Amino acid sequence: KTCCFTPAADIFSLGLIVFEMTANIILPQEGPLYQDLRNANLRPFFESSQSAARLEAASSFLVNVIQQMINPNPKLRLTADELLGLKRMKEAYKMLGSPRKELGDSGAYGALQPLH
Repeated sequence: KTCCFTPAADIFSLGLIVFEMTANIILPQEGPLYQDLRNANLRPFFESSQSAARLEAASSFLVNVIQQMINPNPKLRLTADELLGLKRMKEAYKMLGSPRKELGDSGAYGALQPLH
């Protein structure tokens, strides 16, 4: 089956990167744990001695956001604007000086210029 790469695929990838950093693991590239990730099932990683302690220390908010980012249905994944619109994200970038203002506050992609 041929598929298109969309911003939803980017959100999925970012969700996996955030999960990998949170759990401090190298993600599987095949097998049952790989399939669990593709289905947004993080439970086996909470049961693994390698990642359980770090995941238990992570906020339930972060785990929930990750699960929404890796939802198997691309139409149900959070968008970049939805991620940036989350209350905790707004609080974080307000503390950091609001990077959206520096980018012109024209949405997730609008103000970005190509690197030449």
